[in-house]
Amino acid sequence: MNQLVRCCLILIAIGSSLLACKSTGRSGADLKVIGGSRVVAAQPYIVGLSEEASKGSFFCGGTYLGGNVVLTAAHCVANLSGQVYASIGVASAAAAQRAPFAKVVGVVVHPDWGHVGDRDGDVALLFLDKAAAGLPSDPGIELDRVGVLGSGETLTAIGFGNISSIGVVIPGDLRQTDLQPVALNDCRSKSAFYKAVSERQMCAAGATAGQDTCNGDSGGPLIAKRGGKAVLVGVISFGDGCGQRLKPGVYARVAAFSKWIDDTIAADKAEPAVLSGGEPAAILGSMIKKYCYMQEPLINQSVSTIGTVTIQRLAKPSASYKPITDAAEFLASRRDDDVKPWCQFETFGGIKLAVDVVMSKPMLSSKINQQLLLKRADTGAYLFDIGNDARYAFEKCPIQGPPAIYTVQYTTADQGFYVGTDQGVYKGAFSTKGANGLTDTLETCGSGGTEISLYSSADRTLLTLKLKLGRWANEQWVELTKLPDQPQVDASLITLASGRHTLTLANNSPVGLYSWELSCPFDFTLTSEDHRTFKSQLGSDLHYKLRFEHPGQTLAQLDAGKQMQFGMEAPAVNTLSEADSGCKINGSSPVILE
Repeated sequence: MNQLVRCCLILIAIGSSLLACKSTGRSGADLKVIGGSRVVAAQPYIVGLSEEASKGSFFCGGTYLGGNVVLTAAHCVANLSGQVYASIGVASAAAAQRAPFAKVVGVVVHPDWGHVGDRDGDVALLFLDKAAAGLPSDPGIELDRVGVLGSGETLTAIGFGNISSIGVVIPGDLRQTDLQPVALNDCRSKSAFYKAVSERQMCAAGATAGQDTCNGDSGGPLIAKRGGKAVLVGVISFGDGCGQRLKPGVYARVAAFSKWIDDTIAADKAEPAVLSGGEPAAILGSMIKKYCYMQEPLINQSVSTIGTVTIQRLAKPSASYKPITDAAEFLASRRDDDVKPWCQFETFGGIKLAVDVVMSKPMLSSKINQQLLLKRADTGAYLFDIGNDARYAFEKCPIQGPPAIYTVQYTTADQGFYVGTDQGVYKGAFSTKGANGLTDTLETCGSGGTEISLYSSADRTLLTLKLKLGRWANEQWVELTKLPDQPQVDASLITLASGRHTLTLANNSPVGLYSWELSCPFDFTLTSEDHRTFKSQLGSDLHYKLRFEHPGQTLAQLDAGKQMQFGMEAPAVNTLSEADSGCKINGSSPVILE
């Protein structure tokens, strides 16, 4: 299955209300504590991470390292879109509501995350507001720097997450479970799922089935007790299901990343207290990336009665910059709609800085240049060039085609696009040929100069992207090529003797899925994580079917790289002897029994 691209968000139940659950990655990939016991008094190193809108409802865990630093999993924070808060040393969601929250002001994700191996480099450091109240003076834990576990050494995983291996049960309190390390070669031999586990990762499992971490525990600690002290040996990362026999959890090995942790903390403390104008671009660029973690500059959003088109530029400073001696004069030469404020922050050294996105269009050029302006409190400033990386998204755009378009997703990896349609996935590439008379079909979504249009004929499909950036507009052509048909969904079914099962769907295509159908040779009922029930209907082909359609049903949407789970009632599953359940997603993707 595909790489995990975004952390699992399981919100803690407060009182009797279980809040919404979202998950991503492989089957049951993000972890929580199963088969453990309640932690009555949390240690000062325990961290729960929450969003601004749900303080105390933890989407991931972490480990407080002292000072203003928290260690967590990269997949928890690599793609944040909002402010994050840390609760330190609390044992329940209720306690978190009463305790002070520490604002996360900076995020540094390990540079290998998403680039090297199968979820390798799944570590990140969070830097808290130095003014936060109630931070412990001693976290009560130290980093493992050796990486060698003693024979028979017991490890303890701690987290706020799911405690059920067959559904979603969020207790709202901190739990822990004891695990044993699994040798790397033994772990790799468990199944194809574990073959890519690297030397910088480790595996651990309970003495019996039913002991594990699970959804919502990601980023939390795996500890050993040595000489009466807690030693952080692992960061909860991922797994194949939760608490299943012969399926250990996978953890980032802390000793393998201890130098990076030390160096990153040292770099934070070494941030200059004064900018003199000679700082390397790498230092300034890393500060922008670190402190502006939760925002991407919104260049334009076009809202009309037929849909919404949003364009965002992903600001990534280049390796060079030039200082501007008079920022006021520079900004005075720009119109208001050329400059978009992005973010403000204060460095560890105490410098207050702001970042604007500045757009300009050279004479005799169709290209719109975009730059970052890093402004100091005085008149000094630094100007960066930024990459032409962009994110295009459109919602409720009824482009019927053919092909009918569900989603357009820009990827920076190969400077192209993936387009999800009712006829499969198309790959797009920028084209200089233009329409060349192609006007057989024309449909448009958007307004006000920011639009997406579709042209198609029997042998050619073309998108045009009209972008309104500041006071200028430009037009880009994207040639679409149909990719070979391939399953968009990996589906698995964990079966139980009672006739109650867990169905997991994982979208491993490069684009979102907006309509899907489950077809089985037997009657079944699905229950979603928000407790809604859906009953299958017998079709003319004597198969029982259940279909979800966008936009009428929210469960029809399964974004790229994400997964969703259902409870499934189907007694007939227990009579099957083959790995193939006979069920299919969209008529082609088989549902495999586990």
